[in-house]
Amino acid sequence: MKLTSTICIAFVAAFAGSAHAQIIVQDGDNLQAAINSAPSGSVVEIQSNATFTGSIVWANKDLVLRAGSGFTPVIKGSVTVSSTTGPSTSALQDLSIRGGLSVNAGSLADDILALDVSNCDLAGIVSIGATKSAICTLDFFRTTSRMSVVAQTSDLARLRFTAVESGFGRNLIAQSFHSSAIELDVKRSRVNRTLTVFNSSAGVSALRVESSLIVGPGGFASSPGVDIGPNVAARLVNTTITGYGVGLRGDAQTTGENLLCFGNASADIGPGITSGQIANSLIQDGTFAGVNGNFGGTPLVGPDYRLLPGSIGIDAGNDAALALGTRDFYGDARIQDGDGDGVSHVDVGAVEL
Repeated sequence: MKLTSTICIAFVAAFAGSAHAQIIVQDGDNLQAAINSAPSGSVVEIQSNATFTGSIVWANKDLVLRAGSGFTPVIKGSVTVSSTTGPSTSALQDLSIRGGLSVNAGSLADDILALDVSNCDLAGIVSIGATKSAICTLDFFRTTSRMSVVAQTSDLARLRFTAVESGFGRNLIAQSFHSSAIELDVKRSRVNRTLTVFNSSAGVSALRVESSLIVGPGGFASSPGVDIGPNVAARLVNTTITGYGVGLRGDAQTTGENLLCFGNASADIGPGITSGQIANSLIQDGTFAGVNGNFGGTPLVGPDYRLLPGSIGIDAGNDAALALGTRDFYGDARIQDGDGDGVSHVDVGAVEL
């Protein structure tokens, strides 16, 4: 069977050990036509270094869209993945996408959509939506989003977005409305503008940040680095926040440990957070110093956000902190002997010396 002169179909063990179609896309082929022809459970593999111009859309089927080994194709357009008729699972792998990414789940009945995005470079806005009792799961792994990422839920929907070893060139925003909820997990990742989680519904959303950099690029003197609204259970561990007006702003449901907050113009910690919510953290402006193991002072940080030798933040965190990861932002072992005293302890912040 052929779709064009070079698109062909083979069968591979792609899902759960069973045979599924593999469609090969090469130079000059119509990528959307290949996706349209692919039965649910297929792998569409681009074996080309070409630029494929035009938006790509698929709905209501399991599909993997990936670059072939050794190839670097570019999709010059947006990619839209949706599910409105039942469960579906899809993936994007090793792709450069020059438009936006839109992920949508929702129908009159319960609906489930799962999308895995790995080793991708996204140049446009990422929009994630779930409505009408839908469940949407989006996983980023080693993926860069150069524009803002906006996740929204409403009408009893549930959305979970996990980012691991990923980068966000602009804002990462999660909002839930109308008794819906969002779970946002950010691990060993970097946000270059603001991280905002807001819940205006009766549901309870969650934010978990671990071994991550929240770094303002300048010009954000009036903005918070991490901004947590009501009805959000937030936990930040070994996270570095710098370069904003207020570093961390939250309420009574916000907790943090082994944090490094410095270089924020107005305050490192906002007024909605009390001393009992932050522990074992280096807060440069002295907020909560002397309480719960918190301390103030200049951290001595290099351009890569590593603590420099002699920094008061080295080996100064709590090794037993809840949700402490095993690796730091750069992938190194989390607990090491940074000050050379023969005893290993965790540093504060995203990076272990």
